[in-house]
Amino acid sequence: MNMPKSISLFTLLMVIGMVFAWGGVNYYLLTHKVVATEQTVFELHKGHNLDQVITDLHQQNLAIDRFWFKLLAYRHKLDRRLKAGEYIIPKGSTGTDID
Repeated sequence: MNMPKSISLFTLLMVIGMVFAWGGVNYYLLTHKVVATEQTVFELHKGHNLDQVITDLHQQNLAIDRFWFKLLAYRHKLDRRLKAGEYIIPKGSTGTDID
């Protein structure tokens, strides 16, 4: 293996490693970081899609990360199970508790 190819391979592996590290840290934060500092009553309106729900959660001052919450919601098929109604989000809830 000549020097330029080994440097390219090393660079590629470093980038892949950083992407996985970034993803792991953010997933950990989603699953462990408290997003509700007080009990919150959340109303999910009829006809709202996942993006609208995430916007509403932000307006309720729930500190969720849009990208990771959406990814988790799709993973658990939450986008297909949205039901209008009023939900209580207890103090100390994490992003995965809301799911």
